[in-house]
Amino acid sequence: MHQIHKRLAQEAYKKKPAQTIETDWNLILNEGNNKVYQNRMTGQIINSVSGSKSIKDFLNDGLQKIGFLNNPLNKQRQKETSDILNRLNSVRRPRKIDLVGHSLGGQVANKMIKDGLASSTVNFNPYIVDKSQNITDDRAINIRNENDFASRLIKNDKNTINLQNQSNSIKSHFLDEIIL
Repeated sequence: MHQIHKRLAQEAYKKKPAQTIETDWNLILNEGNNKVYQNRMTGQIINSVSGSKSIKDFLNDGLQKIGFLNNPLNKQRQKETSDILNRLNSVRRPRKIDLVGHSLGGQVANKMIKDGLASSTVNFNPYIVDKSQNITDDRAINIRNENDFASRLIKNDKNTINLQNQSNSIKSHFLDEIIL
């Protein structure tokens, strides 16, 4: 199952994501840093949140690293995802919504879980600079390369899967370096 999560996380970075993944997952919403897919067989909805991919995102990362966790750029990034989740949750009988994220996307996914807008998340190398951004229970599964710099604060958490990787701490952060 985590293979499909990885594939959905990869699609979040694309301007033109795949319309269908493995015949069952259909794209239902494509907005900037968020790609929402629904499984046509089960009805499951997964919102995939991209990691840093713009100058604003990298500036946001830097601001957080020096202690400005709640900076305007981070608030904007979180708002993009919360707006989508609020729309999905506003339907008459909303379905359970899950998330998947990589890097900054994992951090945003955790915030959405904490705010009660989604049920669970699978995060790949989530960018966690402060323990307050983390989830340590079964609402989140963190999959990380053991030498990844961005997710080092969560390496000993019970919901974290640490993978072997021979790359340096920066290269191992890339989603393509996650080998499941």
